[in-house]
Amino acid sequence: MSAFDYIINIIESSIIGLYSYKFLNIKDMKKLILLIITLFIEISLCNIYIPTGWILTILMVFTVILWGKLNLNNITIEFLFMSIIVIVFDMIANILAMAIYVLLDSLQLILETNIPSIVIMTIFSKIIFLSIVLLFANYYKSIEMKLDRKKWSSIVLVLFLLLLSGGILIQDLSLNNLNERNTLISILSIVVASFLILRVYNKLLIENEEKMKVILKNKEIKYKKANYDLISKMCEDISNLQHYLRYILMMEQGCIEKHEYEKGLELIKTYLDKFDKFKIIVNTNNPYFDFNMNNMISELKEYGIDVNVIVAISQNDFYFNNEYIEYILNILKTYKAIATKMTINIQENKKDNLINIVVQSNSNKKIIFDKRFRVLAETFNAQYVVKYVDNLIVFKSIQEMM
Repeated sequence: MSAFDYIINIIESSIIGLYSYKFLNIKDMKKLILLIITLFIEISLCNIYIPTGWILTILMVFTVILWGKLNLNNITIEFLFMSIIVIVFDMIANILAMAIYVLLDSLQLILETNIPSIVIMTIFSKIIFLSIVLLFANYYKSIEMKLDRKKWSSIVLVLFLLLLSGGILIQDLSLNNLNERNTLISILSIVVASFLILRVYNKLLIENEEKMKVILKNKEIKYKKANYDLISKMCEDISNLQHYLRYILMMEQGCIEKHEYEKGLELIKTYLDKFDKFKIIVNTNNPYFDFNMNNMISELKEYGIDVNVIVAISQNDFYFNNEYIEYILNILKTYKAIATKMTINIQENKKDNLINIVVQSNSNKKIIFDKRFRVLAETFNAQYVVKYVDNLIVFKSIQEMM
């Protein structure tokens, strides 16, 4: 072995040591340095005496696990996963380095030099290895890995099989010594690993579906309560207005006796205006949709807009979709600035949701939708059209109920 080989072995051992410091709770500097030295000795001895790559791979995995065990009371499946994946990263870096070198060489982008190709690939490999570890460290902060023991066990077994097959193939490719036995072992390992991946993925899909059902149910209960509170408040206000009616009738009687008809008409108009806010209420048994639409209608009416609403939709999980609700609210808020009267018609046609909004305006200003509206429209593949007829704006949109 040359001095270059020893330097590379130190670098590789140090990268694994950095990973162990971050993820395997090896914070004691003496133990960390001892781990790096042990890995360096293992790699160097295997390079000299045991050219079989998969033996070194397995040896490194067990060394990392052993050192991690010295800092933990018990070994968890998650810990095994984190211990094995660093060696997977090392293997991936080797494969990528070889692939990059072959690609650059085929494109004649490698400068002619006396440096052997294996040296260049090795340098590529360690740079890629360090980059992967640093990227994983950044990514790991943003994820939560909460899986049960069976799934962790499957994932650990998958990684081990991939390590085994990858180690064998890398060794045979680097030595240009492919043989039937090693190829068969690698193929069988990959087949079993693929089966386990599909099995875990299928279980995660099922669990995610069940989780989404629970989330939707909780959301439904939350907004049903909100709608109930809203309707209860409206009922209380209506009851107060009914009690107020006796006072209005007495005032009307006085106006008639005094021939103050204009004042009497104004009293009636004021009383009827108080009832206007109860004229429109959306109740489709889609609590999230109902809650947001009722709040938006109240906002439009408070803004002085005469609003009429026709909603004929089924009870469907589609109406719990945040983006769909945001899409409707974005349209209504956009037209709020110029509208004096607004008719909102939301219906269904088989699997399609239809939105028809007619806006009456005293302004000739053409409204331009913002970037967020266009993003939401693309999300649903919404086909929309806007027409201007005199002082009317007609907005129509059709989107599939996914």
